[in-house]
Amino acid sequence: MIEPVLGDLSLQLVFIAAICLFFIGGIKGIVGFGTGLFAVPVISQLFSPEIALGLLTITLWLGNVQLTAEDGIPTHLVAKYKGHFITSVIGAFLGYALFTLLPETGFYIVLGVYIIGYLIARNYDSAMLPSVMDWPNSDILSGSIGGAIMGAFLSGGPVYVSYYQSLDISKDEFTACLGFVTTLTMGVRLIPMYGAGEFTLAQTLVGFGLFLPLAAGVSAGSRTRAYIPRKPFNRVVEGLLLIVAFNLFYKGFVPHI
Repeated sequence: MIEPVLGDLSLQLVFIAAICLFFIGGIKGIVGFGTGLFAVPVISQLFSPEIALGLLTITLWLGNVQLTAEDGIPTHLVAKYKGHFITSVIGAFLGYALFTLLPETGFYIVLGVYIIGYLIARNYDSAMLPSVMDWPNSDILSGSIGGAIMGAFLSGGPVYVSYYQSLDISKDEFTACLGFVTTLTMGVRLIPMYGAGEFTLAQTLVGFGLFLPLAAGVSAGSRTRAYIPRKPFNRVVEGLLLIVAFNLFYKGFVPHI
């Protein structure tokens, strides 16, 4: 059943991919994001582009479900910032419906600039670049934009990371919010994709298989998080954001690769 998806993959390649996904899951478990940044090269090397996209979507969504299972749903924050989570879901629906109309390469550059601006404002307290929390209706704005980007390009993480950092919540609350909101917004994208027949049963089964080492890594990472002090934790988050920004610039300026 799954031979058309697996092709002629060797057992050695599958083993290497599983090890990589375990460590990628560990990063996810510690800081709550970054899976797509590192999982895309791994899965893209193993599968054809048309198969890799579906597998990546399934695997990343399950990774967020696992993170939510580990950290729990932050019900007190969902209740306090319900507008943020509601608009995230609405934005994801709209982003998925309209993504063919959006300039993908231009978007990557704009989001990269946003990340760099956010990091400068956070580290240098620039009056010219106010905190995300200083924006009018920042909860709704961040939810709408993050959801739309997630629905269109699966890249809404930086918007959510910057917003949750600005709330000055605990490490566990930070990762719980990221896991929950990404579960919601990616789930919104998965529903119409399944309805349109974009996933085969074989792809779904292989996606679950790829999820197993990722889930083990997420579980290990979430338990490791408790031993990381807050300041180094924030530096890791910011370092990952910087890598994400450079990756976005690369995709924006070199779209043919």
